[in-house]
Amino acid sequence: MARQWTRRQFLWLAGGAVLAAGGGLAYYERRLMQRALATVTGELDASYVRQIVAADNAHARTLMWQAAAEQAGAAVELRRAGETAVQSFPATSVPYADDGVSAYLQTAQLTDLAPGQAYEYRLRYGEDAAAWQPLTAAGDDSFDLVLSAHLHTYRNRGHIRDFQRDERGPLYVLTGVAGNVRYPDLWQDHTLDLIVAPQPEVDNYLTLKGDTHTLTLASYQPDGAPIDEVTLRKS
Repeated sequence: MARQWTRRQFLWLAGGAVLAAGGGLAYYERRLMQRALATVTGELDASYVRQIVAADNAHARTLMWQAAAEQAGAAVELRRAGETAVQSFPATSVPYADDGVSAYLQTAQLTDLAPGQAYEYRLRYGEDAAAWQPLTAAGDDSFDLVLSAHLHTYRNRGHIRDFQRDERGPLYVLTGVAGNVRYPDLWQDHTLDLIVAPQPEVDNYLTLKGDTHTLTLASYQPDGAPIDEVTLRKS
């Protein structure tokens, strides 16, 4: 039997395993929007389509979407922009629960991408397919900073590459609460955390300041007390 994910388990996965491995775009919605508003163009039942940054962003990408029913055998079709030859990447389908609303999460891993190449992809399940959407592979070493939002905690996880601490990789930061919704019992310390907001976490906010050669990220508590500051430099 396929494992059913709760929102808490999914957020833990997104904030821990995915982000630690180089993920920054995974997110959830508190309630499923009406299907008419959430479904992408085409006949396929697919909502909350998102791209997940991979461990090697120049050569791989992960795609996820939600559906009301299981989509065993679903896939992502991929082609280079302007070409007709299509590759197919299979997707897994697992149950997912969000505050009593059940859905299925589909996940497909796109591999062997060419750095900097423009692609188009579409989601397919049986005879149903969504519209073609653009996707561009990252260039080699093209990211310096990855900011992950919507996760209700501030974490500076340092420079990560290929699932490990590596100064050659980009800096990964979970951007903080930025509001009054908190999950004090959800987050656990991760081995890649360098800086964590004071616990229990309260409101905090983040600023960015840059010039030609530097980018400074700083996080503060509501009274202005600093939480973290880091500067990236390029020659």
